[in-house]
Amino acid sequence: MGDLEGSEAQPRPRISLCCITGGPLNQVAAILRLYRPVVDEIVVAVNGRFTLEELDPLVGVADRIVPCEMRADFLQERYRAWLYAQCRGEFICTVDSDEVPSVRLLHALKDLASARDVVTYLTACRWCFPDVEHWLDEYPWEPSWKMILVRNDPATLHIKGGVHEGVMAVAPYRFLELPIYHLSDATLTRAQREAKVAFYDTLDGVQLLEDGRPVSEVFYLPERFALHEPAEIPPEDVALINEVLAADISRDRVLERESATDEPVELLPDTVPYETILASWPERPLSPGAYHVDIELRRGRAAARDLDDLRPGEVRQMMVRVRNDGDTTLRRESRNRVALSARFFTVDDLGRRLRLVSESARFAFPADLHPGQATLLPFEVTAPQSPGAYLLVVDLVEEGVRWFESGLEVVVHVVPAAATNETPRSEASSSTSARGAPSRSPVGVNSRDLREPASVRIQSVLFSPSSRELERFVGSLGHMVHHFTRRRPEVPVAVALADNSPEPAISPEEFEQLQSSLGLSGVVSLSYAHYLDNPGHGGAHNRLYRDAAPADAVLVLNPDTSPSPTLLADLLAAMRDTVGIVEARQLPLEHQKDYDHLTGDTSWASGACALVRREVFESTGGFDDDAFFLYCDDVDLSWRARLAGFRVIYEPRATCFHDKRLSAAAKERPSDTEVLHSGLAGLLLATKYSRPDLVESQLRHFAHSSLEVHARIVEDFERRRDARRLPDSLDPLNRVADFSTYAYAPLRFDYDR
Repeated sequence: MGDLEGSEAQPRPRISLCCITGGPLNQVAAILRLYRPVVDEIVVAVNGRFTLEELDPLVGVADRIVPCEMRADFLQERYRAWLYAQCRGEFICTVDSDEVPSVRLLHALKDLASARDVVTYLTACRWCFPDVEHWLDEYPWEPSWKMILVRNDPATLHIKGGVHEGVMAVAPYRFLELPIYHLSDATLTRAQREAKVAFYDTLDGVQLLEDGRPVSEVFYLPERFALHEPAEIPPEDVALINEVLAADISRDRVLERESATDEPVELLPDTVPYETILASWPERPLSPGAYHVDIELRRGRAAARDLDDLRPGEVRQMMVRVRNDGDTTLRRESRNRVALSARFFTVDDLGRRLRLVSESARFAFPADLHPGQATLLPFEVTAPQSPGAYLLVVDLVEEGVRWFESGLEVVVHVVPAAATNETPRSEASSSTSARGAPSRSPVGVNSRDLREPASVRIQSVLFSPSSRELERFVGSLGHMVHHFTRRRPEVPVAVALADNSPEPAISPEEFEQLQSSLGLSGVVSLSYAHYLDNPGHGGAHNRLYRDAAPADAVLVLNPDTSPSPTLLADLLAAMRDTVGIVEARQLPLEHQKDYDHLTGDTSWASGACALVRREVFESTGGFDDDAFFLYCDDVDLSWRARLAGFRVIYEPRATCFHDKRLSAAAKERPSDTEVLHSGLAGLLLATKYSRPDLVESQLRHFAHSSLEVHARIVEDFERRRDARRLPDSLDPLNRVADFSTYAYAPLRFDYDR
């Protein structure tokens, strides 16, 4: 279709402009004509349901017009990798059919593409509203960034396929203030924009602002959320916008997301099938034929590279050769969530696997592994703590989906250190990170000094629990400790309970019964303290920590949880090297926070169930009970731990039931008390972590709300500010603080859409 490619001798184009569109094509052609003098190639992908006559506006403007199949679930992001593969330029510029460049951007494009030290450029995106002469000069529409130029190099292109994602910025990159203008809010009716929001709300991975509002709803319905007068657009840019809008689109069809029907449809010749396009999407689900690999263990002549004998807990560096015998490329850096890992199982007398004992970290491919290719991949195994014979299974895993079951199995023996002829080596020496590169201890933490904790104290803060709730909690606690002490009798477990109830929740007689019951489970000591002044969640945990006997690790556990029998063992096994806090998986409602599926690293750990090293309490001073009464104290402790050099990880194998429920409409149901304390805590967290812009934005939001509880939040915050009781500012460079969503971390999913 209109392919104007020349001979092989022609020089490579400097800039390829690409666009994928379902119309209106006359408006798209008007936009492309603005770029035509400053780009070297224009590639347009169009809906294959157009007729040849309807493509006339693009003829003579585009160098290539490529028809493709667009299904009802059409998302530009999933077509991006295929579209980029059609471009020959050194740089790729992407334009949408509702965006107009500024004069300054057009003048700068050629110079930007001549730079040899930049991979990616991001420029300011101005959202026009209420007309095309004004733009929304306020958060969150400003700053809004668009990937305007990216180097066309497969080695650096990182293309995702989630909603509002597309191409990820790859360093070195630069931010530009050469605006591009987004027209939808000014040119579409409110009903049309509400329809766009409704479509995005049907998709997985809906993005949220830090206050919990959906991004699409806020951005496409500014009349509901904007607080300030819009700014004026320079006259020369208004002229370009009006030039585009002057295009006659009265007869143009818009065919985006309309290809999937029950009736046969006629497509243009050479229309690229949907399946062909999805085959280029790096994060598409793996096909059934992808799970075929051959893994060969590369043994060495030195004992350190063999697996004949391992000491308890020893970390040993290994190497495997992996050959991709499947039909799908396995992506580097786990872009399709595939990595190497190793598991230890107990074995029967015939060497067959029985029970899973432990699982190693994940090791991603350093480069894409295409079908038929093989690569060497370093990894490490951590031996079980108890001597004996084990089956080591080295395999690939698609995180959250399945193991490949490649069949590499080796029987190994874990023997006491005294039975070996070598001097014991530190488990942390020359360790390898989950991505296969040498790891470094974070600043302020020496991994050689951080051993597995040798003692544990379980701490819980009560507030007027019913007898049934208390009985359930203590019963599950006893089951967990009983299971743990049978496996790890060398690690003593104590329990300390704080009571913030107006009246003591446990009588002396009930305490004796609890002491007897937990003692039979293996608990070495039980303490109970009633705090009549109610110091809050973090304050009560701080008092328990100061008043109880020292312990190497503290399991912070809510009384409305029921830990699984293996919870403590799983959390303790994950506390290696510089890990300072390990968070458990909560059921039936998992926390929405994202985490690194290879390393477990996450932004912060929920205080409902988390194991915290003694060193974290000592170096940070524990919870900030002056700033936070309820909520966000766990976020703050996690962020300060990370600033101190500790890692915070999520361990999905460690599970506990947390008594949280959704409504029949799958919505969260917070009480006014929860809204009050969480809203105030969010303001204090933004204050403490150097985000005054978010504080003022949220205060305005609460002040304009009709809810009484929101007014109370503003009053409480202003009372603290007047009394000079706001927390001191930390982390001005935002090294650990993340306010990208209302959960203070990127989300894997959201219950309330």
